[in-house]
Amino acid sequence: MDNKHIIVFSSVPEAEQLKDIAAFISSKGAPLKLKEGSPKASQLNEIIQKFPQIIIKMEVDEVEKFLNSILTILVTSMTEEVPDVSFFSKFITALQHSDFDGKGSDSKAGVVAKILNHIFLSYTDMPEVQKEAFFAALNMYVKSGTIAKLNIDIKVLESYFSAYPTSIEERRDILRAFYKALINNGRVGEGTRVCFELFKTFTSSEIHMTVEDAKECARANIKDNNVIIFDTMLKLPAFENLKKVAPLWHEVLTIFMNGNYITYAAFATKNPQFIKELGIDNAVLENRMRNLTLVTFAEKKSLTPVNEVLKQLGFKTQEDFELYQVKSWMNNNVTTRINDITKQVYIEKKNHRQFNQADYNSLSKNIDVAIAFCKNTIENLESLASSDQLGEVSHLN
Repeated sequence: MDNKHIIVFSSVPEAEQLKDIAAFISSKGAPLKLKEGSPKASQLNEIIQKFPQIIIKMEVDEVEKFLNSILTILVTSMTEEVPDVSFFSKFITALQHSDFDGKGSDSKAGVVAKILNHIFLSYTDMPEVQKEAFFAALNMYVKSGTIAKLNIDIKVLESYFSAYPTSIEERRDILRAFYKALINNGRVGEGTRVCFELFKTFTSSEIHMTVEDAKECARANIKDNNVIIFDTMLKLPAFENLKKVAPLWHEVLTIFMNGNYITYAAFATKNPQFIKELGIDNAVLENRMRNLTLVTFAEKKSLTPVNEVLKQLGFKTQEDFELYQVKSWMNNNVTTRINDITKQVYIEKKNHRQFNQADYNSLSKNIDVAIAFCKNTIENLESLASSDQLGEVSHLN
């Protein structure tokens, strides 16, 4: 057990703590008298059975103190009497009761999310417990809207996978739950990277099993204005497979990778049922495509005539475009300004739509130059060191 993640909150003897907890539960209208001398796991089981009756009557600070008291007993009793997996399973299930609700770190759900995360990080010698705690923690972080507080990343998961005998299905379940939680919380870039890790667990003969995850990942990236990694996605086998089994999904991803608003509008008109299947309002899709079209403009030149911009973005008037500018000002990958005198639009991009072969070649050349510079610097330093040593020898002679 790695107990550095759990603070021991009380030095009071466990028997006294258990009596205090029972008294607290009784004070909330759920009478409880623990049998002295019975196994701690048995007494703790009686306590968690009372959760449904008392959660709604507890204040947030009471929830935190109450649960931390139980954690303290668990930690301090580990050397004497280790509760089994079935106990933790009941405890973790009880911690996800619907009355543990609210938004934010200071809500009941937020407090429970932290407790579950502590359990996941601490019970390193009980992988079954860790797995249940991980799923439960994800659930409560999402419920409380505090997933940004979740101090679990790919490295933590990889160390978990390496240290304990997790099956490939268990790994997939964990990665799938993690990427979905991140995406649903608006952290699409991070969620996509986790989804890519999930895809690495499938062999070429299993690629048919990735279809639904590929669609969900694609849907999130299409919707999010702040992420542009369609070219990377389409190079992965999971997305290449869509060309065979779900061609319209592959086509729409290709349009979002290198197409423009006019291309998308024609596609949407031709495939209305697919747009419904995509599950994103068409107005959102149109504005996303307009945003990407502006990025393409900026990649070619910074100034573009207003009329050309209006035509390519499907706007009838400059006022329509200006209204779009106001609504989309939060998009962080492109900014636009209209010069009413010259009737041109200044477009500035912050991201590329594609990292193409030319970009790879340029990056490769820059890396080669940097490596050559480092080698030359090392040789010069070695030469200087050699000269200093010769000087010292000559001085001694």
